[in-house]
Amino acid sequence: MSKVTGNYNLIMPELTDSPPDITAMNPNWQKIDSKLKEQEEKITETVNLVSNEAVARASADNTLNNSIVSINTSFATNVRSTVLTGLTTATSATLTVTDTILAALGKLQAQIAAKANLASPSFTGTVVLPSTTSIGNVSSTELGYVDGVTSAIQSQLNAKANLTSPVLTGTPTIGGNIIYHAGNITVSTTAPGSSLAEGYQHQVY
Repeated sequence: MSKVTGNYNLIMPELTDSPPDITAMNPNWQKIDSKLKEQEEKITETVNLVSNEAVARASADNTLNNSIVSINTSFATNVRSTVLTGLTTATSATLTVTDTILAALGKLQAQIAAKANLASPSFTGTVVLPSTTSIGNVSSTELGYVDGVTSAIQSQLNAKANLTSPVLTGTPTIGGNIIYHAGNITVSTTAPGSSLAEGYQHQVY
């Protein structure tokens, strides 16, 4: 006598039946087919639900992202267009963590205003340069040669007579003796020992 399975009541012919009734298997295929179809439909339904949920979530995420982008854009636009009412550059002190944005911007602007331009800077007060300072082809050593100069160097040179064949103006004053010797006239503070015939001297007073 045939038995049935515990879950789906599928018929199980007994091998001891003589002869075994194989026709009893036919209802099994219908049951199996029905159960498989039922499971297929459930799986399809579940897949559709998951897919729809994923689409819904993606749509929600996209909407959220668009909203965030819109908010950020609006925020950036508002920040850029905000007028800095109350900005003051009265202090150039160092920025601190307690400064407001307006106060920090004011300090930074004051610090910038206190700096000279890199291009064609204009300095005031006493400018102290490092000893290694050079200007163009002028070395720091050459710059050191002008230390102590109190007026224009070229003007001072122009006011001096040449060592060779000088041309003096005004009333020249000579301290010492004018010495004529062997056709030459020199100026010295030491009196020569010869006479005018051999070498005249005239004391200048």
